[in-house]
Amino acid sequence: MYFKKTENYTVIPNNLNQVFAVSNKILTSKPELVEMKLEGDLSNVNVAILSFLFKQNYATYQQVVEFCRIQGFYFSNGAVSDYLLQRALDKMLKCRLLNKFFLSDEEQPSVVPVFPEDAQVFYCICTGGVQLLENYDGGVEVYGWDCTSMCKVSDHISRDIAATQFYLRLLDSVADKMKYFNLSPLYVVRTNNNTYPLKASFECMVQQPGEVRYFISDVFREGDSINRVRDKLYGKERLLNTKFYKKYFPDAPKIPNYIAIVENERVLKDVAREIEEGYRNKLDCWYILDEYMNRSFRDKVFLTYNYDEMQFIPSMVRVFAS
Repeated sequence: MYFKKTENYTVIPNNLNQVFAVSNKILTSKPELVEMKLEGDLSNVNVAILSFLFKQNYATYQQVVEFCRIQGFYFSNGAVSDYLLQRALDKMLKCRLLNKFFLSDEEQPSVVPVFPEDAQVFYCICTGGVQLLENYDGGVEVYGWDCTSMCKVSDHISRDIAATQFYLRLLDSVADKMKYFNLSPLYVVRTNNNTYPLKASFECMVQQPGEVRYFISDVFREGDSINRVRDKLYGKERLLNTKFYKKYFPDAPKIPNYIAIVENERVLKDVAREIEEGYRNKLDCWYILDEYMNRSFRDKVFLTYNYDEMQFIPSMVRVFAS
């Protein structure tokens, strides 16, 4: 069994393995990179795509197309050319700058795998691409990156893909105002004289005229146990309702907002119940369903919960829509 392109990334089974096109450990020598750059084999567009993959960990082919559409890359006849983009991706794969994989219930074969035509293809950066960014993109910090960080269980890949989708919607609506988007940030808070490390799916900052807003987000899935949900919420409450958040957001004019990305309406109700019963007035929360992240953030795609009327209200996050 393998994960198909017709299936929704939000429901990737937990027991699937990554089947890579090439080994992530294969190095591209620095002289090769210099030669490719000088001879024009590597354009600034190539570097931009690699930077996107480095920052976001993973992207489906459709998300790479969307990134190129937003940036105006590989356009032909008013749309992104599949031919031009696929040729560029294949060339970067051949040069060992990026990698691709599909998800299967079988292990990585000892020979070069054959990708089923209907398999969902995921792209990620590999060691050669990181070497390239280190030398030609001063805006990317590559220190500490390791090729093993690209090897994850399918559940984590699904959550990273959701974060990539959120990033693309921000890029499409407020690209010039999104000052940073950081995947899997790590925080440490102290409670009862014990340190409490915690992660979020991502954090970001959007700056509008006269207004700076920070956001922290978690992705919630159907298979999350109630204890896992509660653990995430407890950690964020400890961070955001104490002065610990000032350590990570020193210039934040107010407490960062919390965004809960949820797989479906059932998960939405479960997460909202935990927040409203346990953290009402403690987490300033916006909810968004995965399916709504295919729409513009200029629409009312977010949800807030009206406790008095006990219903969700479609809303727009103003700083995401300006």
